[in-house]
Amino acid sequence: MEFKNVLLDLEILKLLKEGEKLAIDLHPGYKKLYITTNTYLSSIIRRYNGYDRTSTVEYLEELNEKINKISLFLINGNHNEDANVLYKAVKDSINGIQNLKNTYITDSNIYAKLNLLIKSFNNIMLSLKSIDVTLNELEVLEQ
Repeated sequence: MEFKNVLLDLEILKLLKEGEKLAIDLHPGYKKLYITTNTYLSSIIRRYNGYDRTSTVEYLEELNEKINKISLFLINGNHNEDANVLYKAVKDSINGIQNLKNTYITDSNIYAKLNLLIKSFNNIMLSLKSIDVTLNELEVLEQ
């Protein structure tokens, strides 16, 4: 279940365009990530609902921890297909994080945290890619 939720969040990140922001809706037992567009009233609505950039980055850092745990599980269990799915989802989401980073370019703290998140995602992708190399090496050795 958590794997599907992580993939959903990564898909939402993938859709994020420059100038758009993320919001986290709290529900009993789970949090829902979604995109808010920049309109005349959006800053008032975001403030009223308690959506802010700090809680967004905290949510993304939690997401990063979940992705790390899932990727370790996939790597240690040689779950190649799921690792490839996660690899592609992480890779595709980086552009959305880059767009969010550009949205918050004037906030050096948020900008730096998003930059670290992108670096972490790149490291996760390297780890996930190692499964393919290991499996290919095993296939060569078996021949």
